[in-house]
Amino acid sequence: MAAPLLAREPRVRTAQPGVRCKPVNPVSKKLVDFDVLALWQALDDRRQEREVSWRQVMEEINSASPEMPSIHPMSYSTVQNIRKRRAATCQHALALIRWLDCPPERFLTGQSVVQPKPLPIAPPDRRPRWDIRLLADALDSKRRERGLTWKNLAQQLDCNASQVSGLRNRRYGISIVLAMRITQWLRRPAADFIVAANW
Repeated sequence: MAAPLLAREPRVRTAQPGVRCKPVNPVSKKLVDFDVLALWQALDDRRQEREVSWRQVMEEINSASPEMPSIHPMSYSTVQNIRKRRAATCQHALALIRWLDCPPERFLTGQSVVQPKPLPIAPPDRRPRWDIRLLADALDSKRRERGLTWKNLAQQLDCNASQVSGLRNRRYGISIVLAMRITQWLRRPAADFIVAANW
């Protein structure tokens, strides 16, 4: 008797550095992580494609809003540390993503649970930034709706309870990995929580 056919493992589509941004179909319900190294590699691939130096890349990133001075310009060492540590804040990652002109979902290690939206277009005197308070409020509202404790929620997001329970009081950005886990859990595109800010 012939051996039964084994079900094939579903193929996971990973972010391919240097490939132009394409929409991701919302077919999976599993949370997948943001690939920080793939983001850095895409940045370097685009830099080489355009034949520009890292100094020119950083100048373009920091002067993305011509009428808004760079209060906290990103340095080349920051970008290189992102590569070494394979970690980045959501705000730093957003600056790089904006230069690449992609939605953040482009760098998920699998298929997004939602259809990505383009980043908001900021006027010359503003810059796109993650609105952490808006993200926190949406997360708390959905947590209450589902009857979850902060501990329960943290388990679903694979993080510490304090990382999400105190999210609303965070002045600066959280990690891009956690931010993208939260947007997936909310079943909303990252662009819903990115606003044109004056700082």
